[in-house]
Amino acid sequence: MPAAAFELERPESVSEALDALAAEPDARVMAGGQSLVPLLTLGLAVPPVVVSLDRCGGLADIEAGPDEVAVGAMVTTRRVELDAGLGARLRLLAEAAASVGSPHVRNFGTLAGNLCHADPGSDLIPAALCLEAELEVRSAHGRRRVGVGEMIDGPFSTALRPGEMAVAVRFPVPDPSWRCGYRKLVRRAGDLAMACAAVMVRVEDGAMAEARVALGGPLRRAVRVRGLEADLEGVAAADAAGTVLGGTWMDDLAGDLLPDATLPVDYLTAMLPRFTAAAVAETLGAGP
Repeated sequence: MPAAAFELERPESVSEALDALAAEPDARVMAGGQSLVPLLTLGLAVPPVVVSLDRCGGLADIEAGPDEVAVGAMVTTRRVELDAGLGARLRLLAEAAASVGSPHVRNFGTLAGNLCHADPGSDLIPAALCLEAELEVRSAHGRRRVGVGEMIDGPFSTALRPGEMAVAVRFPVPDPSWRCGYRKLVRRAGDLAMACAAVMVRVEDGAMAEARVALGGPLRRAVRVRGLEADLEGVAAADAAGTVLGGTWMDDLAGDLLPDATLPVDYLTAMLPRFTAAAVAETLGAGP
């Protein structure tokens, strides 16, 4: 299906962008365009208006406070990967960003755009879930903050309302004692994840005091695996992999699995525990 005609708006401020969105409820916002442009080209997205943020001032900033880091909506994935100050505070996010596509994709795609696209195979969503990130969302009627887990409600589907757009992604700065790791399973380098896992653990006296685990890939949406997190708390680090493999936490994901001809349910239910156990073990092997 060929691309449909649409009107392109290129506002020079956030307020102008919000006015454009208010005027056309079915408009789509474009940040880096790495996800939206292919959809437009293939005719899979047919908005009457596309609001490009490439001329909007103030959206390409990274603001680092003592307790929170705010990443503007036009900050590219490549910058998230390479920014030394950001990496020192949000190492898990930088590690996940380095796994996204190719350098070309990372140079144009944005963190906020990736999260709002809500691709189940996104590298960045599991990391954002573990880091308990929130999106700062604005419309012509006001602003609100919404957790990434609350915003994504299915494959390529979010709870953003008509007229709203994300202007920043906000991360609470984790204590340096947290260990973190990111693991990805792909057929070829640069592909979307067949499975991906973001892990954060805090170890005290040889046992896990806290654990955060988020999975993406063959699921309707990336999720925090709360049952597994509860299972891991208090477990000796040496016993972590066995706890992952022996738990019943996969039962909680059964309704969210997205099998296909190459990844049937039996394969996913056998693979994901082993994949997750390896991710947890790798994270425990990393220093804080």
